[in-house]
Amino acid sequence: LLSRPGLRYADAVLALINTNRIRPPIAPIGLYYVGGATREAGIETVLLDLGLEADPAAAARAFFRNRQPALVALTLRNAYDSFWPSATSFVEPLRDLVRMLRRQTKAPLVLGGAGYSIFARDILEFTGADYGIRGDGEAALPALYHALTRGEGADRVPGLVTAARANPPTWDIDGPLRSSTSRDIVDNSTYFRLGGQIGLETKRGCPLACDFCADPLAKGTRARCRPPADTADAAEALLRQGADGLHVCDGDVNVPIE
Repeated sequence: LLSRPGLRYADAVLALINTNRIRPPIAPIGLYYVGGATREAGIETVLLDLGLEADPAAAARAFFRNRQPALVALTLRNAYDSFWPSATSFVEPLRDLVRMLRRQTKAPLVLGGAGYSIFARDILEFTGADYGIRGDGEAALPALYHALTRGEGADRVPGLVTAARANPPTWDIDGPLRSSTSRDIVDNSTYFRLGGQIGLETKRGCPLACDFCADPLAKGTRARCRPPADTADAAEALLRQGADGLHVCDGDVNVPIE
């Protein structure tokens, strides 16, 4: 990948892409956390939010016209719409988007998100992306970016999925779940004005084994709680942007009860 003709790391930017175009729109909570983490790691990070674009193809062409990122990360919130009358899959549109991006940029493409993590190896092979990150992306995405831009091996990136390997994700690490409380990478006021959900996460992962729930597959089988102050700071950041209705994204609010 590093030897691709025309790939210039002088434009050492990380591009994040929200692929979820469901209506009403749902703000990409995962990009809050990974975008905050990459910025705190000193990585210049930009966002292409296809959830707010009327013409995704035109938006992508304009986005990459004068920009050659070092890495492009795409998030897949859901694999399906979980609605029985339509049973719409979001994996085929993701494959089509990957193919379209191949014409716009020479940068490696990495997939992530809860929907991706459920079927990580299968979706990677189906879409033809270069990498996937299963599970938490806050540590994994900066590590992958630095490995690529420095010419180092990416073998130790947590949760990394390639055609040849699948590293364990980070959700078994002890200690509280810490990540950025900055919520300014996404245009929250527009999402809220359009009737969309604005997510807030107090923990990640769930020890229960409900047949219908994918959270243990995507986020781990142990509830990792955020420090309450971090949750409060994130809520205040959203309130300052006019989003006074928040959607709690926990798998089960009452687990653990304490």
